[in-house]
Amino acid sequence: MLNIENAALKAMRSILQMPNCNWVSDEQRKAVICAIKEKTDILVALPTGSRKSMVSMIVTHWSPTKTFVIIVLLILLLEDWKCHFKNTEIPYGIFRSGISNFFGSLLILTTVDLAVGREFSKAIERLHAVKDRILEDRSVG
Repeated sequence: MLNIENAALKAMRSILQMPNCNWVSDEQRKAVICAIKEKTDILVALPTGSRKSMVSMIVTHWSPTKTFVIIVLLILLLEDWKCHFKNTEIPYGIFRSGISNFFGSLLILTTVDLAVGREFSKAIERLHAVKDRILEDRSVG
């Protein structure tokens, strides 16, 4: 497990372009390792300021065949997530009503009100047809 942890830490440092950064908390470290190792969807619930966004960024950096669906409660939180990703080279998309696909995006952002709809379910089904699996991060802030 130490090799996974070291590689994940190296990926975070590369993404952030901060060669000396470290895990914010043990919970963040565990969430990243779990996301890398798990074969099913995961739920990441960490406090504000714990760098939840790094979980999805590190895993997409680690394995570009996986897709994270990030479901946020509020549009304002969606804007925060966009800010996290805009300085990275990780492709992300935003699911909005009327968008039929978001292939090529490793991170998909949406809000709860859209995620519970039939249109989103259909888009995810299409995505499952071309991706290995989907990891979900149902963030609360």
